[in-house]
Amino acid sequence: MKNYTIYAVSITIRIVTGFMLIVVIWSFDFSSFMILVIVILNDSTIMMISTDRVKLSPLPDSWKVNEIFATGIVLGTYLSLVTVLFFWLSSRTDFFPRLFGVRSIVGNDDEVTPALYLQVRIISQALIFVTRSQSWPFLERPSTLLMLAFVLAQIVSTSYHNISLICPGVLDYLVYSVFKYLYPKPKTKPKYKYASLSKFS
Repeated sequence: MKNYTIYAVSITIRIVTGFMLIVVIWSFDFSSFMILVIVILNDSTIMMISTDRVKLSPLPDSWKVNEIFATGIVLGTYLSLVTVLFFWLSSRTDFFPRLFGVRSIVGNDDEVTPALYLQVRIISQALIFVTRSQSWPFLERPSTLLMLAFVLAQIVSTSYHNISLICPGVLDYLVYSVFKYLYPKPKTKPKYKYASLSKFS
């Protein structure tokens, strides 16, 4: 439960602070549906932490709320700054094309948005393996269900990234169409003033 709390605090600070800085500094307009997918995949994966392989504490544990929030704030702030740095390097400089020889996406918001989503998605999932262990993450093997949930979430997020890259905005339009079909606007009665029948008698 302590690991889940640290993860929840870190992800909340990371998403709110990271995207807030990107919006405030560069006035970047990103998809709100992207944030919804991130939250759903985060919650669905973190539920598998209940099946994780952990060592039982020989003594009763105290929550140590100050330690939990301090760890969550440090991790969340670090991830927020990494996301802001990635956005700046990928959308405002030629760092990645020059260093790795990839195609530049500078000035192309339709490609910057999926790239930003994929970066946030991968790091958010990998954070689970950091918060679950008391030492180095690679020294404690996670449970099979947790690994399967992680792999499945990566497949789903990568598929969403590829669809968004090929057809920008198509998923947002599909979700909007579904909600519009499920929750149509109520029909309003026309406001006509009918003449009194006494005038025609």
